[in-house]
Amino acid sequence: MSESINRFEILFTATSAPNAIITDEIITACDFDRYWFDMALPRDINYHKGERINLYTIDDLKTIADENKDNREEASRKAHAIIGRSIVDFFEWLDTLDIEPMIKEIYEKAFEAARVESTRVIKNGYIPKEYEEQVHKMGEQVMKRFLHDMTSKMREASQDSESNMLSGALQFLIKKDKIEMPSFVKDRLNKEKDEKK
Repeated sequence: MSESINRFEILFTATSAPNAIITDEIITACDFDRYWFDMALPRDINYHKGERINLYTIDDLKTIADENKDNREEASRKAHAIIGRSIVDFFEWLDTLDIEPMIKEIYEKAFEAARVESTRVIKNGYIPKEYEEQVHKMGEQVMKRFLHDMTSKMREASQDSESNMLSGALQFLIKKDKIEMPSFVKDRLNKEKDEKK
C-alpha cells in the first residue's frame, strides 16, 4: 500500500478500520500534487507532513456541500425576484396591448384627415399641384408631432389600475359607428359627477 499511495495523484479511502491506515511513516515526497479524499469515520488518513498533499475529509465535503446549498438558496431567492419582476413586466406589457391598436387607429384617422384637407387645398388651387406629395408629408408630420405627447401619456396611463376605463372611453371616442358608451365608463363618470355635487 505504501508504494501505491505514493504513485498516484488521486486517492479515495473509505474503510471501516478503527485506526488510521495511512500515516506519516508510509508517506514519501513526490514531485507532483496529490489529492486525497478520506471518506471514512474514523479517518483513514493521519499525516502531518506537507508533501504536496491536498487532503479532503468528510467534514470538508460537508462544509463545501453546505456552502453550495447556501449559494443555491441565495441564487434561488434571486431567481424568484427576477421571475417576479418579469411577471409584473409581462402583465404591464400585456396591458399596453389594449391601447396600441387604438393609438394606431388614432394616427390613421389623423393621417386620413390631413390627406383629405391637403387634397382639398390643392384642388381649390391654394397650393400648386406639383407640391402635392410634399403637402401630404407635411400634414402627416404635423399630426405626428401633435399626437406624440398625447399617445405617450396614453401608453403610460394604460399601466394604471384604471386602464380599462381609459380603453373604454377611447373606443367610444374613436369609433366611426355610434356605439354605446361602456357601462363601467358611465358608472365612473356618474360617480365623479355625484362627488362634485
